[in-house]
Amino acid sequence: ADGLWEEDGPRCPVCGAVPVGSGIAHSTDTTPGADGMFPPPPRPIPERVAAIVEELRWPGPAEPPVILGYEILEPLGRGGMGVVYKARHLALDRLVALKVVSRELLRDEAVVQRFRREARAAARLSHPHIVTVHDAGEAGGVHFLVMEYVEGSDLARLLDLHGAFAAVDACGYIRQAALGLEHAYERGLVHRDVKPANFLVTPQGLVKLLDLGLASVRASAES
Repeated sequence: ADGLWEEDGPRCPVCGAVPVGSGIAHSTDTTPGADGMFPPPPRPIPERVAAIVEELRWPGPAEPPVILGYEILEPLGRGGMGVVYKARHLALDRLVALKVVSRELLRDEAVVQRFRREARAAARLSHPHIVTVHDAGEAGGVHFLVMEYVEGSDLARLLDLHGAFAAVDACGYIRQAALGLEHAYERGLVHRDVKPANFLVTPQGLVKLLDLGLASVRASAES
């Protein structure tokens, strides 16, 4: 945890990490692979990811939401929290991922307030392994979250389609995920729904944590 390295000693035969005390030494550098003690970032998988992104496309609802300042381009996916669209921020001409939160989750005003607090907290995070939150709001009774648009697929889908990862890739994914979770925890945020489906992988092998802050909103709505 202090970022120091132990020069001598046994290493993990898979990822090369050096045990220090009761834990595993790691660098404070968040650049994937820059410390040299862990495996480099997983090998790029552009062909696999491109095929998965195409497979994930679905017709979606006939009428996408109308949100001032954004052009809805196409649906990207849907889950327990709601529907995610690829959209364009018109003023900045920037692609974003726009998550429309399910009305069923936000029927209670207390849950709505929690959603707003969690969105503000998530928006304060800036880390290469966390999907950036740009904006949150409400339009016509529809609550939405605007996030960084990341090309790629989630780990759950990759596992379903291709089976277990090679050991070096798995170690690289776990390391990146842990760095993102550590950054959030140090700033007072706990994900509460850590699973492969909540980690995106880019074609270059970069892992990014999704839905930080929204897991507790869902738990509150269901309680």
